[in-house]
Amino acid sequence: MSKSIPKPHNSGYVLALAFCDYLKDKTGTPKAIMASQQAMASHGISYVYLHSVKKTLFRDDQMLFCEFGVTVDGVEAGVFSIAQVCEALCSWQKSGFSLLELHIHHLLYVSLEKVSELLKVTGKTPVRAFLHDYYLCCTSYNLQNRSGFCDSSRLGDAPCEKCPHFSNSLRVESKIQGLFDSIKNLRFVAPSTYTKNRFLSFRPQYEGLVDVIPHQKLLGEYLGNRRPLNAGERIRVAFLGMPRKTKGWETWLRLVSAVDEQEYEFFVFNSSNDMYPGMNKRFVEFDEKHPNAMTDSLRECEIAIVVMWPSCPETYSYTCMESYSANAYTISSACAGNVADFVVEHGSGLVLNNEEELIGLFRDKSRLIREVNRFRSGKPGPLDLVDSDEIVDLLPCSSVGLNTGVHMHTRLIERVLLEVLNARS
Repeated sequence: MSKSIPKPHNSGYVLALAFCDYLKDKTGTPKAIMASQQAMASHGISYVYLHSVKKTLFRDDQMLFCEFGVTVDGVEAGVFSIAQVCEALCSWQKSGFSLLELHIHHLLYVSLEKVSELLKVTGKTPVRAFLHDYYLCCTSYNLQNRSGFCDSSRLGDAPCEKCPHFSNSLRVESKIQGLFDSIKNLRFVAPSTYTKNRFLSFRPQYEGLVDVIPHQKLLGEYLGNRRPLNAGERIRVAFLGMPRKTKGWETWLRLVSAVDEQEYEFFVFNSSNDMYPGMNKRFVEFDEKHPNAMTDSLRECEIAIVVMWPSCPETYSYTCMESYSANAYTISSACAGNVADFVVEHGSGLVLNNEEELIGLFRDKSRLIREVNRFRSGKPGPLDLVDSDEIVDLLPCSSVGLNTGVHMHTRLIERVLLEVLNARS
């Protein structure tokens, strides 16, 4: 007997989709999706979430199959075909449930054909596409080519000519545009002004249709970790997150090896069990019970400086906000996107042009102490970081209704596949 998708808890609900399972992965995009689900729940709105369960062949968008794991109000329901999802939506409408909006959080590893089938049923329901990274600009979603950050403003710019992602991006982005063109009521949500502007440089036709909603609200003032540093102490400096090139790990290693370890004490905060030579390791893992785990750990260790040196511009950096909330001085590269913008806007650190400037600053300890102490004598960081619920205010008050006349069927071979996938989950 095949499984069925349970009804939402509330009569009004949002349908959302992406490639990731926010019940299993708690960082970055999944973290933002979980926050959205919780915001809806706190306002009496249900959240039905689809994540792709797929098998790709030679390209990310070339799929042997693409089904959908379904989570209803934070509870996993199983794996279903898009036809079964649409059947459930129509059945719910007959029972008095209202679909308020469709939220597209990501289209990577998601079958655009299946999304198109879904859109036939959702009809004129408003759609919001979220800009968690740059995938709606280029399939190289961090805007990276062989040399690093390409700094392209549109497909076809000079950096695209020899980029290995260019031909694939032309094909995929054209398909995405075709999907968007089929949507009658489409808006976008960016987590920062930087992200909005970068997206509009690639897709200028959506000027006026992008809402900027940061993932978090900054509340109150944290008055700890503000004592002036002195020349005789070892300054505590931290790297936050997993040791990835895109997060600046290679620059971090060069910094650690280039300066006097008698002057600085280096820390790494992340959720791995790895240890790093010459550095203190702090295990930090975010979950629903510990949403402020990173901030709490930074405060406890009294970190003075956080180095954020991503190789591509951040759309929104949770760790930047967590550093600020611990009154840690943030040192960032000029191409760090939202991080650099935030540091300049709030005076919470220093933005440098290159790695040589970074190492030079740390070798001039007296100057660095002056910079940190100037920050500590000014406006403190926030006491609390609270997930934003502003997206709830943008929801319509009622549903426009579904196209219940669209009929789809789950093929026999697909039913067998779903039985296998559900048995594994």
